[in-house]
Amino acid sequence: MISNHRLQDKCFTGIQRIIEQPEFRQVDRLYPVLSLLERPQMFMRLLQRVSTSGGVQVIIGEENPLPEMRSLSFVASAYRIGDRIAGTVSVLGPTRMHYEVAMSAVEYISNALSRVLTQISVHS
Repeated sequence: MISNHRLQDKCFTGIQRIIEQPEFRQVDRLYPVLSLLERPQMFMRLLQRVSTSGGVQVIIGEENPLPEMRSLSFVASAYRIGDRIAGTVSVLGPTRMHYEVAMSAVEYISNALSRVLTQISVHS
């Protein structure tokens, strides 16, 4: 998921992959997650909190401040344009996710976005 902290500019991809996970074959476990994604303002608060923390942030299951996400883990990192936080790249998945892979991917993508967006802004 990539977000630039404005509700109209969020991008959720891979929702079908969440649905395919064994943990979410029961509707009562899946419904809170889908409900949260339908209410982006709640999710945006979490993204904003994570983006100001710096570096790659990992929130696992019960550590999550949003009750709807306590069956999930969340890996996120802000991307920047120069020194300004422009948005967040994140992975949402089951608590059994491969954290090293998710953290590496999120870090790589946020760094690449930061580099490209900063170059574009300098040359504009």
